[in-house]
Amino acid sequence: MPVDTTTSPDKVVLSIGTTSAEIYYYGATVTSWKLNGDERLFVSKSAVLDGTKAIRGGIPLVFPQFGKSDHTPKLPQHGFARTTRWRWLGVSADTASEISVRFALGNADVDPALLEAWAEAQPGKVVPAFQATYTVALGPTTLKSHLAIQNTGTAPWDFTALLHTYLAVGAIGDVSVTGLQGVRYVDKVADGAEATETRESITVDGEVDRVYVDVKTSPSTRLAVVEKTPGRPTVSVHRSALPDVVVWNPWTEKARAMGDFDDDEYRTMICVEAGHVATPYTLPAGETWTASQTLAV
Repeated sequence: MPVDTTTSPDKVVLSIGTTSAEIYYYGATVTSWKLNGDERLFVSKSAVLDGTKAIRGGIPLVFPQFGKSDHTPKLPQHGFARTTRWRWLGVSADTASEISVRFALGNADVDPALLEAWAEAQPGKVVPAFQATYTVALGPTTLKSHLAIQNTGTAPWDFTALLHTYLAVGAIGDVSVTGLQGVRYVDKVADGAEATETRESITVDGEVDRVYVDVKTSPSTRLAVVEKTPGRPTVSVHRSALPDVVVWNPWTEKARAMGDFDDDEYRTMICVEAGHVATPYTLPAGETWTASQTLAV
């Protein structure tokens, strides 16, 4: 069965050949992407999967706010999209080369208190009217995420958004991220200091939390997670309308401080997150913002 919605009331399972994916309705969070049985997304063994807390791992959707903001202090970190159950819209494509399914989220699906918190940062403190549609497409060697956000109201409003992708790796010491050389970044570990990346291949040997701003793409430069571990092929990250890239690993102290993340799991994961987060995006009334990410092996 290429699209299985019957096994669990909490998620949908996609399969095409020997490749599969799982998406929870809660947060529309992709929690698994397996190729020939090899899991390429990281989900913590301590992740909460009962809909009471954001899922620690997979690809949580960050919207309408990245991180915490002084403008909207009552809005939770990373907004409400990842902590709200999305509506199932069904299968949008089912072919031999790709299966895609869609989910939706709008004002009626969200806790009114969270909408009011979002409104605090908007002109006139008016609650933004929105409709979000999220499409996940699975191919034999690809996983595509497409997010469309429509302003259904009469006034413009601001937001930030990001695909908080957790990638599973064999060993963090054998991992490097390429495609960010020459890019300016904000280093959250260094109290927001700004610098320019000089390395062709970024390795991780301590806590890292950097927002790379306005990352260009070209045929000669690709954003990729490269592993030395045998049998772990490179994952390429292709982006559209997502100019910024966050690289994150909590390392030892932050790992121990998280109740839904095992102490040593920082060794087998890295987050490479495509988003529009360095500056807010202003969406005019009646218009739709679209963005996408493709993970390819």
